Amino acid sequence: KPHIHLDYLLAGVPPPAYIPQMAMQAACAELEFVDFASYCPLMPQELQLFIVRYEPPMQYLRELEDAVVEFLADLDDKLAKLRKLAA
Repeated sequence: KPHIHLDYLLAGVPPPAYIPQMAMQAACAELEFVDFASYCPLMPQELQLFIVRYEPPMQYLRELEDAVVEFLADLDDKLAKLRKLAA
């Protein structure tokens, strides 16, 4: 939608809501950076495409990794409890 695309253009940075996804994409694919892109064909031609590069900080990647490890441990615990209930 034009108003959302316009917000992206004016901010000049990836939207905060997409940062975790972009950081995990970089981490999983072992990339130094990923590009955020937004396209709106309703805008004037020179404003239709917005691309900005994101380089996730190493500290943020470590925090995300810790959160994933914690999530998986919690999931394993819940699955073990479910197996006991089903037995």
